Amino acid sequence: MRTKPLHDELARIDSIKDRNDVLREIAHLHSIGVTALFGFGSGIDDKNSTMTIANAVQGGLGMPDRDYYTKPDADMKDKREKYVAHVTKMLTLLGEPAAKAAEDARKIMALETKLAEASMTNVEQRDPDATYHRMGLAELKTLTPNFSWTAYLREVDAPAALQAVNVQQPKFFQAMNKQLTERFYMKPVSV
Repeated sequence: MRTKPLHDELARIDSIKDRNDVLREIAHLHSIGVTALFGFGSGIDDKNSTMTIANAVQGGLGMPDRDYYTKPDADMKDKREKYVAHVTKMLTLLGEPAAKAAEDARKIMALETKLAEASMTNVEQRDPDATYHRMGLAELKTLTPNFSWTAYLREVDAPAALQAVNVQQPKFFQAMNKQLTERFYMKPVSV
């Protein structure tokens, strides 16, 4: 089987039962270098160059950027259809029945579209003031109450001294939070 090297990772994903499992899996994927749902790392603080700050950035899109999901022209509509067909094919290659793969591909497209709609454009991201939103952990919890940053930071082995994160695109993280609420109705997130 060609997917054998991915077997353990796919088994972890298949075992997801609730939002807490989703959050743990996101953290696990980030810890092995897979940027799932959003990006997280560190860099020089744009407002204090003597400091390093954690950065949370928009992500979660399989196509290059938000325009692929949001532009109404025929070319982008065609690309979206081809993307859904591609995701369907990838899921069938992983062993999903064709009908289930097609349904899941449509769900993936719907989720990514919601995230894209809340994402900043490439031009908007060039403005350093528009992408600087330093938040303490309490502010993060208020911004995204369905995502446990405490648990995430523990899972990715972030430094215990971490006190603030630059949330570069707060609107994206609010949309991510909403999608976690709407797509995972099961038990609420634990801290």
